[in-house]
Parts: sequence; C-alpha cells; structure tokens
Amino acid sequence: MKLDTGMMVVVASMIFFYIRLIQLRGRRKAERREEELERLRAPKKRTPGEPAAAPNRERPMIKIASWWLVAGGAVLMLGGLALRTSPGLIPLLETYWWVVTTLGVLVFTFSLK
Repeated sequence: MKLDTGMMVVVASMIFFYIRLIQLRGRRKAERREEELERLRAPKKRTPGEPAAAPNRERPMIKIASWWLVAGGAVLMLGGLALRTSPGLIPLLETYWWVVTTLGVLVFTFSLK
C-alpha cells in the first residue's frame, strides 16, 4: 500500500476520532465519580415520609446525538472507500477519495456526545 497525502489525512482524521472517544469516555467516568461522591455525601437517615433514593442506573459511555448523522457519516466513508477501490467509478472524484472519507469520519465523530 502506497502512503500518500490522502491516506495520511484519513489516518489523521481517524486518530482525531479515537481521541474524541477517549475524551467522551473520560468525561463520562468523571460524571459517574461525581454522582457516586454525591450519593455518599448525602445524609444516611431518611425521614418517615421521604421516598427512597432511586437506584443508580448505568448509562452508556457514548451517546448518539443524531442517528441521521451516524448514517450519513457511514455512507460518506463507504463512498470514499468505493472511490478508492473502484477505478473508473467517477473519474473526476477518483483522486479526491480521501476528502469524502475524511468528511465521513468527521461527521461520524461529531454525531457522538
């Protein structure tokens, strides 16, 4: 495989995607830690009329902001792959396959919260 400018741009965008996932995961862990500390700091005794505390439900580490953006990013990435691997599909865009793929990765990246 030849390592050209387009491939380096796509690899850089994928690294950005993984850094974003790490950031979201770290933020969610910090939120969980804060919730646990708040729960531990809360008074232990309840008054007779006070309802019991709600059980702590597990939340997913990553949330999807928009499923439409996820689907659009996936379509753009697959389109870039098709442009890269299918010679003659769209000759005008064949050399710019990496732009389509990078846009797909970035759309996919920002569809997560």
